[in-house]
Amino acid sequence: MFFFILPISILLIAIIVQYEQSIYKKMGVIGFLRRSFLISLLAHSLIIFLFNEILSLFDGLTIINTRLFWSILVILEIVVLYEFYQTYPLRKGQAVRLIMQFWKNIRYADKWLIYTAILLYIIPLMILSVIVPPNNFDAHSYHLNRIIEWLGNHNINHYPTRHNQQLYHNVFAEYIVMHTFLLSESDVFAGTVQFLASIGSIVACSLVTKRLGGTSSVQILSSVMLVTLPIAILESTSVQVDYVASFFFITFLYFGYEALDYPEGDTIIFMALSLAFGSFSKYTIFMYSLPFCVYFGLRFLQLRGFIGSVKIFGIFAAMLFFVFMPFMFRNYDFFGDVLSPVKETGLEAENLTVKEFSFKNTISGMVKNVGLHIGLPSNSYNLFMESLVEKLHKMLGVNLNPDGADTFLVRFVLHEDMVPNTIHQTILFFSLVGLFFIKGKTRLNYFALCACAGFAIFSSLMIFQLWSSRTQMPFFLMGCIISAVVLDRFLGKWTVYLSFALILFSTVFVLANPSKPLVPLRYYSKKFLSYTPIAVCPQNKRQELTVVRKLTKFYSATLNKNKCFQLQNIIPRKDQDVVFEILDKVGYFDEEKYETVFTSDKTKLYFFNHPNDYEKCRDLIPRMKSVQENIGILFKAGNGYYHYWAMIQGDKYQFGQMKYIGYRPKYSELSNANQKFEYRYIFGDDPGLLKHYYKKNLIDTVYSSKGFYFAKLKWKVADIISL
Repeated sequence: MFFFILPISILLIAIIVQYEQSIYKKMGVIGFLRRSFLISLLAHSLIIFLFNEILSLFDGLTIINTRLFWSILVILEIVVLYEFYQTYPLRKGQAVRLIMQFWKNIRYADKWLIYTAILLYIIPLMILSVIVPPNNFDAHSYHLNRIIEWLGNHNINHYPTRHNQQLYHNVFAEYIVMHTFLLSESDVFAGTVQFLASIGSIVACSLVTKRLGGTSSVQILSSVMLVTLPIAILESTSVQVDYVASFFFITFLYFGYEALDYPEGDTIIFMALSLAFGSFSKYTIFMYSLPFCVYFGLRFLQLRGFIGSVKIFGIFAAMLFFVFMPFMFRNYDFFGDVLSPVKETGLEAENLTVKEFSFKNTISGMVKNVGLHIGLPSNSYNLFMESLVEKLHKMLGVNLNPDGADTFLVRFVLHEDMVPNTIHQTILFFSLVGLFFIKGKTRLNYFALCACAGFAIFSSLMIFQLWSSRTQMPFFLMGCIISAVVLDRFLGKWTVYLSFALILFSTVFVLANPSKPLVPLRYYSKKFLSYTPIAVCPQNKRQELTVVRKLTKFYSATLNKNKCFQLQNIIPRKDQDVVFEILDKVGYFDEEKYETVFTSDKTKLYFFNHPNDYEKCRDLIPRMKSVQENIGILFKAGNGYYHYWAMIQGDKYQFGQMKYIGYRPKYSELSNANQKFEYRYIFGDDPGLLKHYYKKNLIDTVYSSKGFYFAKLKWKVADIISL
């Protein structure tokens, strides 16, 4: 398969970098191998960026061009590697001896940690990233939806849409994912981008630990902590973008510290490139990076003087301008602003930043973000912790739930956007306290200070959202490093027991990821804990009647606006078993009890994170799958359509088969709006729009389901509807 050209190219570049001898002796063979891997990932990120931007100018983002480009590149890499080998023969015997010597020096227990982590985490997660199709809701709404629009248009310019976040949200992670689509003609390898980012982050995390004075055992400990981080586990197989952004962030930190120790010119380039690509993947990277930019800037001023520091600043400014300029120009040209639509355009723009800045609001934001990671599978405990946070806000005189922010809740949720890092946060808290009792760790102290300052900046600027667990990944990556170095000072060789405990505990998140369950462990965990939901949302009349007849002692007697029975009273431990059994007998947990990635068909796997959408369109799926012609998307709601497009694709995907045919008039200004799109079928969510805009004699047949319709027209049209 052509997809494998990409990992081969990454490997070849990493080997070619081995011939750079200037820093080799200073780092050691293992450190140099890890550094080479990071450089290769950065180099390929730059190559992908340039390829996308340049070929987009000529509508050249096609399967043929992409496969031809990567094939030629790999051939050139092989030629270069051969020439290097002829000129500077790789001292294979010496390299192998050094690697073997390094491996012998690793503690026996640490070797078993590595074996166990690979067996229980790396291999299963790699498999999951491939065998399970992308099923994250955000990915369906805009991350992947923008990719199939780009591929249908053969460029990355803005296009007409009903979900304008597809246009102005950061795009770099999708630039990379798009190449997995182009090379494989499918979405099979879309999840490997975040998985590869997780491997890169583990490598970078270990190298930063080394720069902070960590021995090989401490580097292994920090890597194990990252491998077992719940949000990292679930993100590593998703098609979100947070792990990609976090990888570039931690790489920025590594090359920053390397630049302080070894002032090589290329190190500054790698550092600037990492920051640019990280923030181009997620703007929040700027927030976490700001304290480190100040720290590195002051240190560069110390080490290189004013002129040298100005040159470094110029490199960073040029790199950020180089990366952001094309995208921001497209935004400004259409939206009137480089970041998001201005009001005059009449287009919606979400506001994720706080409205009022104050010290009290910063404390509030930090407390609530910390509160995302204190949840346990115990309603009574979670409600108690909620009450403490509420009391603290009353003392501060700050509104716990201001307008625009999510309602604060303490909960334990096994979801790849919101899972809490409770144990890791607890370890980090005690590690930060322990820092006060460690002498002679100045660099680590500044690292921890910058990490906490970045978290404070994030909490000050971003409104509270329940899914912010994933946007806090950069902070927790730094937390793994801090915790490893501090714990080593206090626990020494006993840290290996903590590592094994984390590995055993966190396997739950590998096996029971509700988006990609290998085993129905989530159900059995709930059964073991006698889990009682904070709200019961019946799926049928039988379940509804059961709650009304048997559980009104604890739950409301009527359905709320979300069609759920809300928990009214804390359920005593002795009654929790009874409540669980009652709900289990009426099939309330059946979906969790029987569904795994092995028992569900591919179509249903696409909808694991939003099963209601599957139920709404299920009756239409057979008819839609039989269609090979273009399908117009006529949505009244501002939703993405990736999952509906993906569920009807065969072995080779038709990237331009679906497009929005109803959108705001302003989108007609875009050049991509002029690309002719003829369709004979319409998939929509409001039959009224179909009746209003299409004449009766044009409509052949309309098939309906619970929430959608699929219409067949008598002949092809290219009509566009202004909504």
